[in-house]
This record gives sequence, C-alpha cells and structure tokens, in this order.
Amino acid sequence: ASVALDLFSLFGSSGYDISKISLSDAYVHAIVLENGKVNWDIMKPDTTAKKAEAETTTPFKMKLKQLTADNINIIYDDRQGKMYASIDHTNAECSGDLTTDLTTLKIKAQSEALTFKMGAIPYIKNAVVSADMDLDADLVHNKYTFRENEFQLNAIKTNVNGWVALLENGMDMDLKLNTNEVGFKEILSLVPAIYAKDFESIKTSGAVSLS
Repeated sequence: ASVALDLFSLFGSSGYDISKISLSDAYVHAIVLENGKVNWDIMKPDTTAKKAEAETTTPFKMKLKQLTADNINIIYDDRQGKMYASIDHTNAECSGDLTTDLTTLKIKAQSEALTFKMGAIPYIKNAVVSADMDLDADLVHNKYTFRENEFQLNAIKTNVNGWVALLENGMDMDLKLNTNEVGFKEILSLVPAIYAKDFESIKTSGAVSLS
C-alpha cells in the first residue's frame, strides 16, 4: 500500500490532505462461523474506564481524491448463512473531489473471476465482471445517484438508473436495471465451461430483454 499526502496538513486542524491511496496484491478472507463469530473481530475488550475524550478531541477528517487497487482478492465465507462469495484479481480506480459536499465520483473496476454460492447452488462461477460509472455523490446525506454507467457480466452488458442512500441502520434505494436486447448466447455465457472454451464460435438464436 502507498499513500500520497500533503505534509503540511499534518500540522493543521482541518484534516489530513491525502490526495491518493494505492493498494496492491491484497488478500482478504472473511469468515463467519456457524455460531456467528467472525474472524475479523480481533480486538481485546477494553476494561479500563473510558474518559469523555470524544467531546474534546478534533474529529478525524481525510481529504481523499483518488483510490486505486491492483490485484485485490476477497473471499467472504458465511458458514452461518450458508453463503460464499469470492472476487479474484480485481483492479479498481475511484477518483473525485471528496473535499466538497457534492461531487462526481468516477469509478472503474474489473475482476477476472466472481463466484457466488448460496447453500449448494453456485449461481455465478468464475464470471468476468467490470464496471465503469459516474456517481453524483451527496456526501452530506450519503446519497449516490447513478449517471453514465455500464456493468458487464461475462457477455451480458447492462446499466443502472436511480440512486442509493446510506442510512444509519440500512439503505434506501430506487434502482432500475436496463439492458439492450440480450441474445440467448449472452445468457449462455454465464455457464463457465461454455464461456471459457470456443464461446465466439457458438451459433444461437433467440433473444430476451431484461428490466
């Protein structure tokens, strides 16, 4: 990982001026055991008396303008909920002026292999995914509105209209998924063995629209 920051901001009280954070070759394996315990809960309980320091200290602020990730690998293994998800060799870049209340975030991301299983059913296995989108971000109210965007899952391309708002105890959203006419061949690309070998030479007929 690497961080680019303005050294003079370390001596001020308006927050740290970090212009860029880069992560590379990271591996994360999150596990939820059958009894609900999680492997990322590694902090020991604090038995000392807590003082009212939060009222007197300056809150942490970060003026981040760009975040990049190279070769990020994540596994989420929920053995209690019988859900498994993994995303491998992910590259991503997010840029925008996060020092303002309203900004546009430009996000690009791609992964070589996305897998999602619920119980014994593998709904998605080793799918190639990518996203290229602009988000209008209201950082005061934590509301994000989709502008120009495109998502791709193997050979299926789609876009999303609407918005997502982060609440204190959940999310509020109004989203609409749109695709152009999708051929049977594109749907067939979700079958890993077919998409991995001689997919371009397959001939099919029939189409559907998704919304």
